[in-house]
Amino acid sequence: MKKRMIFFFLGLVCLMGRVEIVVGQKVASHPESPADEGGGAPVVVYGTVMANQKPDPLELSVFRDYAFNSRRGPGVHTVSLEYEQGNMIEGRLPNEMTFEFHLPHLEDLAYMSLAFGNDHAFLDRFVILPGDTIELYVDLRYGAIHFGGNAVERMELQHSLALLDRKKQLFSQPYLFTGNPESVLSNPQFGEKYKELEKAGRRRMKFIQPGEEEIARLLQSDAAEGLTPSREQQDMLSEAQLEAGLQQLLYDNLMAKKTAAFLGSLVAVLHRASRGGDRDQLEKLRETINNKLPERLEGIMNKDWHPDAYGPVDLYTEWARLYGRLEDVERFEAIKEIPLTKIRDRAALDYFYHQYEFVLTAQEQLEDYLGMVSDPFSRTYLENLLALRREGGELRHFDFVDDSGRPFDEDMLRGKVTLLDFYIYGCGASRGFFHKAVKPLIAQFGDRDDFQVITISADPSDEIWKQSLKTGDYTSESTINLHTRELSHSHPFLVNYGIYGFPSKMIIGKDGTILQSAGLPGNFEVLKEIIEQALSE
Repeated sequence: MKKRMIFFFLGLVCLMGRVEIVVGQKVASHPESPADEGGGAPVVVYGTVMANQKPDPLELSVFRDYAFNSRRGPGVHTVSLEYEQGNMIEGRLPNEMTFEFHLPHLEDLAYMSLAFGNDHAFLDRFVILPGDTIELYVDLRYGAIHFGGNAVERMELQHSLALLDRKKQLFSQPYLFTGNPESVLSNPQFGEKYKELEKAGRRRMKFIQPGEEEIARLLQSDAAEGLTPSREQQDMLSEAQLEAGLQQLLYDNLMAKKTAAFLGSLVAVLHRASRGGDRDQLEKLRETINNKLPERLEGIMNKDWHPDAYGPVDLYTEWARLYGRLEDVERFEAIKEIPLTKIRDRAALDYFYHQYEFVLTAQEQLEDYLGMVSDPFSRTYLENLLALRREGGELRHFDFVDDSGRPFDEDMLRGKVTLLDFYIYGCGASRGFFHKAVKPLIAQFGDRDDFQVITISADPSDEIWKQSLKTGDYTSESTINLHTRELSHSHPFLVNYGIYGFPSKMIIGKDGTILQSAGLPGNFEVLKEIIEQALSE
């Protein structure tokens, strides 16, 4: 670890020492909000969706404890809400769909997201409190959302703050990182349009050299704009009739979110430089960031964050990614350097749930980390993940169906080495893995009675899954093909085993237990060696 990063981080540890002590307790500098008073109460969310055609199902997610932004993450309660067609008696038109959700008991502050199907949330982690009644009118014809109920001011404020962020993204200068802009403009489709826009003085792409120029732009622009909420956002917060504690929480989420995005941009630059193979340039970039980043983060990373803010969790998760790339250490080691124990444990949850299958030593890392975890929520889910994923562990929640709708018989896993291949239709990576690795494995071992491939589709409908079967790009006649039914990504197996991306893979041994679920590559030759070894035992 370079000395400059040691000194920078030790400074943060010292400055943040007081926060470390009060994690999980009331912080004296934060006024109490209604959520702090305890007792709990129900929450009701209801409303109307206006659309010219029936919209995708409305998914509502409640984050009581926050680890990372996923509707299927640890501790997240996600439901698909049923629509009812609008009725004249309630003053609704036939193309208005109504919905209603009751959360019987909420003890403390939580976050709520709403999305249509698998789309991005149009309400992203909005604060809800015990006793809230939240009414929404979502007009898809005009892209408008209106709020009612006893939490109307808080909902409208959060929506307005989010719209300001979105507006900035939409109207900001677009950049293209390329070392050869001439090759881009030589394409008549782009070159002629660029000249036309340039002549008219209108918005057009600005070309940036990857690497040092890219870093300089990031550090310069953010130095000018700052990483705090915009002046307009700050005015909105100060004028809102909310408790000071809630205002501070919303402010902290905005600041942390903006800073996390900034750090993510730096991570992307280093990632591209690393893939380019120019070691000298990579070291120059690291030097530049290490010299300027501490000044840029002064007053942010050592901030006294509101204890209920989700933003700092995302921020330190991103910081660990950057720290790992700057110091050329594994992300797991970077996470262990986070000084705030609760946030560190939540960042570890994000890491293990998303990276377990890609890291060969994930089981050893998780066993090691459980010796230092202090957050009870994180411990529960990390222990569960280890129990499910560890070598020799029995499969649980393996409740899938074949194309006739019959449940799979788990006894069919015994006596054979099994490759499990999870996929979704239309995923290029899933298609590539099947053609480049699975099909050659079938050709190599397919005539053996003690080897089999089971494909499992997480597609949202039976129709889409069966369409994938016809293509030959994800399955074959020699594979056993299963489906998650209507549960899709919410299937208990995918949720509990932390399967968020595709393709995902596991190898099951002849005894029906997990042979390997960590660090499995998509490479045919390596998978072949693993399977050959398993077959020989």
